[in-house]
Amino acid sequence: ITVYNYNGAISDAAIGRVSLDSSNMDKICQWDDTVSQASRRYFEINDSTGIITMREGTPEGIYLLHFIVTERFNDASKYKISKKVKVTVKKVLKKHIDRSGSIRFLNVTGEQILAKEKGSSTAPKERLEMSIASALNVTQDKVVIFSIQNEKDQTNQTILNVRYLVHGLLQSEYLPEFLNTVLTGRKQTLEQIVGFPVLQVGIDECIPNSCSEYHFCNSKFHVSSTPITIHTEGNAFTGVNVTVQKECVDRKIITCLNGGSPVDDHCSYLKGFEGPKCEKIEISFEENGYAIYPLIDPGNTTSISMELAPNSEDGLVLYIGPWIVDHNPEAPALEFLALELIAKRPVLWFGVGGNIERLRHPSVQQRNSFSIEIVIFPDMIQLIVDGYKMRFSTSRDARVKHFTNSILHLGDSSITQPLGARFNWTDVAQSKGFAGTIRNLKINNRTYDLGQPILAKLVSWNAETIYSLRSPYTLMIIISFVAGLIWMMITFVVRKHRTGRKQDDSVDDIKTALVS
Repeated sequence: ITVYNYNGAISDAAIGRVSLDSSNMDKICQWDDTVSQASRRYFEINDSTGIITMREGTPEGIYLLHFIVTERFNDASKYKISKKVKVTVKKVLKKHIDRSGSIRFLNVTGEQILAKEKGSSTAPKERLEMSIASALNVTQDKVVIFSIQNEKDQTNQTILNVRYLVHGLLQSEYLPEFLNTVLTGRKQTLEQIVGFPVLQVGIDECIPNSCSEYHFCNSKFHVSSTPITIHTEGNAFTGVNVTVQKECVDRKIITCLNGGSPVDDHCSYLKGFEGPKCEKIEISFEENGYAIYPLIDPGNTTSISMELAPNSEDGLVLYIGPWIVDHNPEAPALEFLALELIAKRPVLWFGVGGNIERLRHPSVQQRNSFSIEIVIFPDMIQLIVDGYKMRFSTSRDARVKHFTNSILHLGDSSITQPLGARFNWTDVAQSKGFAGTIRNLKINNRTYDLGQPILAKLVSWNAETIYSLRSPYTLMIIISFVAGLIWMMITFVVRKHRTGRKQDDSVDDIKTALVS
């Protein structure tokens, strides 16, 4: 029995039962005398049904519970058998759920995904954990599936919502956008290994969007303190009860980021966060630097704009498209768009599958900084540099608008070459990274918060937040802080020197593993 205890606050809950092999209903389940009082304090057994209840306040840990099952027969004889149950209790915090990935399966139940099929040595749940671990290049024990829920969709089809987190590199848990992006790229391979069709990677009740034009759709999850338990033969799973609901939010409502506060119809200004909703709007790259973000409104991209200040003649500025090379030969080719600089002149790549187009802007004057806008129409793409428009008419088959399963990649990219080979692209943009500054990046007129990448390397944000200290003891605080900082630097300087390259290497390992 596995129990995932949300915030450690589950009330008394039935988490499974003692396996009773016989159909004889006249049984009594009792504690074995060898079981400690500590275990009995956290669990209780229903002597007639064999149902085990975990009591509120049970801490994390592994509990080995021993029971004696006594069967009575018509001839007044008794038969006693010893039963052992292993209960593993793990705590799941809100921050884990906030950073979790999710998958929605079609036409499968929780009982099916937990049970081993005949002739198979592993259950679908185990194969799902192995698939996620393989996709992210981590060990299987880093993958934690903490929620499995049977549901029905609007057409009464059986669906199964699975939510998971991954401990490991970069942070204690990956961000959900990163997890969903990686697994989306390997969706067909995932289906083959697990054995069930995947309806969604990244559960989203806003697909399709049924909100009015005056509202935007927000897919929001709610967590219940009442867990959900699924039973199979000899196994039980008690997971966190997470429901996802659609919210239609008035577009006039102001949501401020990075600690900003709404004032009337705008956000209060924070130093270092100059965007309309307190976004950080500037990021600088070294030549091999990059930053990866989730894509805003991937189903209907109509415009992209930014300001550039390059420090080198050549480099890949932006790439929107698939990130994962799914080795399944039946995986469809996906749309992509890339912007690069050649001799400081913008070059735009776009296409679907093998139909690749290239648009090079003449940019009569080479400036230290300039603005770029890409406008996508049904049958035409405009590349605008400092107000000078260049148009390109596209065929119906080469429209670029719906960047499904895509990410936004700024700077150096080691993925364009293998992706081009995988999807039979006739040509690809360079992989050498853009060195310089990108400012005020907008997609569909929505400003990106460039300070919140999924992954990043060799980047800097020039405008840092400055907090004012208003206490009369400010000087004392500063002196104490500096003294403590010096002590820490002396203590850890050797360790820092030895491990200084570790973070960059780990980030590169992720990219390499995902591409290969």
